[in-house]
Amino acid sequence: MKNCISHKGLVGGFVLFAFLVSAVTIGFTSQSSALSSQFKLESSTPEIQSSELFSISIILDSSSEPVNAVIANVTFDSSKLEFVSVENGGSDYPLTLKQKISNGKVRIVRGSVENKRLEDALVASITFKPLVGDGSTALKVSGNAAFSGRYTNPLSASKNYNISGGEEKYTEDDILVDLHDDSTKITNLDVEFNRATINLSNKEKRRAFVELGFDKNNLAITTRKYPASEAHEIDIDRTSLVPGTKYFYRIVTENKEGVLIGTKTKSFRTKGYRLRLKLLDSAGQVLRNKKVRMFSDPVTGFTDDNGEVVFEDVAPGHHTVVYAQNDKTFSENLIVDHAPVKTAVNGVQTAEPQDVDVKFASLEVDSSRNLGSLTAVLIAGVIALAVYGLLKNRLARNKVIVDESNSSDEYRQ
Repeated sequence: MKNCISHKGLVGGFVLFAFLVSAVTIGFTSQSSALSSQFKLESSTPEIQSSELFSISIILDSSSEPVNAVIANVTFDSSKLEFVSVENGGSDYPLTLKQKISNGKVRIVRGSVENKRLEDALVASITFKPLVGDGSTALKVSGNAAFSGRYTNPLSASKNYNISGGEEKYTEDDILVDLHDDSTKITNLDVEFNRATINLSNKEKRRAFVELGFDKNNLAITTRKYPASEAHEIDIDRTSLVPGTKYFYRIVTENKEGVLIGTKTKSFRTKGYRLRLKLLDSAGQVLRNKKVRMFSDPVTGFTDDNGEVVFEDVAPGHHTVVYAQNDKTFSENLIVDHAPVKTAVNGVQTAEPQDVDVKFASLEVDSSRNLGSLTAVLIAGVIALAVYGLLKNRLARNKVIVDESNSSDEYRQ
């Protein structure tokens, strides 16, 4: 392939750039369309198990009209579901333009240089973890789509899901929490990225299970009940655990009289990803020897002479990186991928480290930042549109013949 950009790809690139720059900051302007596209939500099951992660796919049916950029806004009940990650692998819109996670909302902006006219185009997939043991919840997706300046307003979609906790349910009144009961002891706790094994011993034969959760006052995840025995090895499988996450748990045993006895609540943290950040200022210069904090779980580190800082046991999902200089605070968001882990024969799990460059804006984090960013982006959009107009007129005057064999996918950002 030639190491150049065709006229077709250049013009298409400027069009896409101008459109996307304005769309990312101020949103699409809806216009009526004779043929409507529509969003869909797809999942493997309408049932959500409280002990398992849950994923949905955002689909855009645009078979009636071409689309090369999409904004998808997914809303959810943050008291029942917690955002874990966005997976973009296999998306029919491969360009990640913006991704923002706020309380109860995930905003995804994606694009493609190619023209997409697909019946079921995958925009992205989102993974959640349940926060309750039982109940129901709804997910909704809405947004916009566009092609070459023509904006459409795809029909929104919503779906209800039932949350179920498993085979057998107990209330707090069923369980006697006896902090002085030493008949059950934990002999070993082995924690990896997405699994954990708890070994325990009893002075008498008892049935046993484990309750755990993200909140010590809401242990919504329950393992299966193990048969009566004096020793148990209880496995918490990979569908229940998220890397780099703190869990609270307690052991519940049932004696021969049928009395359920719970231990004192304890906690463990799963192994997480190794995250190596390289911090850059607005001019692209490395930020050396800076104190850095990363949230949501606050952790602190210091950059080295290369502007790099490493954090261990990081959970997937949305994080914020903050540093201060000259009484000013600077902040940027990043996404840690929910990457696959490898399990050795002995059960030990490992994962590849993740490297992320974080470039901080030149403005201090305050209310003026949004206005300044919006102004700059609008100016960039106007300039891009002007350049496109000049190119179009020049091509028309010179009657340039465009080589149709040069596909627009030669354009690379």
